[in-house]
Amino acid sequence: MIKINTIKPDIHINFLSGRPSCISFCGRKLMKPDTFDRECVYKEFDMHMYNPHTNSYNHSVVSVNLTKPQRIILKNNSKASKANINLNLDFDPDRTAFLWDKKRGRRIKIVILSSNSGKFETAYHFMSPKLDKEYGYVNLVDYFGKLPDKYKNNFAEDELFKDYKDQGIVGPRVIVDYLENFDDKSVGGVGKLADKLAVKHCLDNNIEPNIISVADFNSHVAHYLRGKRFFPLEKYSAAYDYFQCFYKETDVNKILAKLIEHSKNTGDRIDIHQWGILPMYMPKELAHKYIEELKVNPIL
Repeated sequence: MIKINTIKPDIHINFLSGRPSCISFCGRKLMKPDTFDRECVYKEFDMHMYNPHTNSYNHSVVSVNLTKPQRIILKNNSKASKANINLNLDFDPDRTAFLWDKKRGRRIKIVILSSNSGKFETAYHFMSPKLDKEYGYVNLVDYFGKLPDKYKNNFAEDELFKDYKDQGIVGPRVIVDYLENFDDKSVGGVGKLADKLAVKHCLDNNIEPNIISVADFNSHVAHYLRGKRFFPLEKYSAAYDYFQCFYKETDVNKILAKLIEHSKNTGDRIDIHQWGILPMYMPKELAHKYIEELKVNPIL
């Protein structure tokens, strides 16, 4: 499972302060069987989904035409304080992509639903074409010049929103707030699809693909292998001192490369359980690779 989640109270982080409450996402199986007619395919069921914008559940009995674009509105929120906040999902049966079935060795076709909260936050939800199974999601936060309220008075204001000229991260950007694969033992490709959607999200908003995120507990290796890279550590910070002490090196990317190579040669498990959250970015070369892939296989 690849997570960018820093709210678990039982995780002890050795350096860098925590982030604000993050987002998770879950759903429920369909409650009623499909009904069919000659022209359309409908599902009428009580749809339960985790609302990534309120950190709570929404549900409603809905009738969905699986052949046509439409809005799906889940009105009932599990939190009394959020009772009037709907989860508005944009469904288009032609907005499709593929994940990977690790056990059967074949592709899994999915549809991508989207939802948003105001003008700063957009989530993309990875579902089966019949909406009876969810595989994961990614939640993105826009920073196009104004700091979203959820990040004010937080370390992220410095770590995620400042410019990194040497890495080409300057100006407006998209923050990967939360990413989750619900079944990483059986399903692959959630992280790559999330990264590709982050690039598309930048292009759709007419900005250079500047994509920032944070690696959480035990996720650093997975992000590195997917092509993400870590920013240089601030000198004499707690993180800088930690890596200097334990690895005699402060370049996190070099450390990970050595650990991965050692694991390949020896079979030893990579132990980074003491690492804390670290900001990272998508290199320009990787972003441009995804742009080319989107030209060949566009996502609506």
